[in-house]
Amino acid sequence: MLRDLFTFTLSAEAKSSAALRHLQSGCRRLLSEAGAADGAAIAGEIIRQWSALGEASREAFFDFLDSLAPEHERLLRAARAYIEASTPEQLLDLQSAV
Repeated sequence: MLRDLFTFTLSAEAKSSAALRHLQSGCRRLLSEAGAADGAAIAGEIIRQWSALGEASREAFFDFLDSLAPEHERLLRAARAYIEASTPEQLLDLQSAV
């Protein structure tokens, strides 16, 4: 009986929210570990986690992916600047825009 009083059960929405946060964390990890040997394993885990999401969480995940995209105008400015003057500084600016 006491066990029932202290048992905490997450609602479906809270579980879905936690799963989405975990998936987002995996995506950030994958992006930050470019060239890492375990990139394929991280990507596989992301796919498995995404498959388990409900429809609303999948939509939220795609919104999250949009937030990871580079700023379009900044990227264009950096690309044009690099085309005009292919200096190491322009290359660094272009890389940071991406």
